[in-house]
Amino acid sequence: MTSNPHFETAPSWKAARAMLTFRPLAPQDTGGLHLQSIQIHVRDHKLRELPIADRTLEAHYGELRVESVAKRRKRGPAPDLVRIAISLYV
Repeated sequence: MTSNPHFETAPSWKAARAMLTFRPLAPQDTGGLHLQSIQIHVRDHKLRELPIADRTLEAHYGELRVESVAKRRKRGPAPDLVRIAISLYV
């Protein structure tokens, strides 16, 4: 993985969870590919630190990339609704 100032590397899934407001799950089936890195998006295009609630995760398994993101929205007096999206890229 090349160095990218927008991301920080998490050494484990447990460490990644501590850097996010949601609990990303490790994929159960990666087609036999091994985890190469877990990257947390921590800075925007102007290198400003992202609030922890706006961070996303990328897990790299060779040619397979898994992205996890949590989007929060507030509806009136109701508590925040959280939608977690997981995308796979091959």
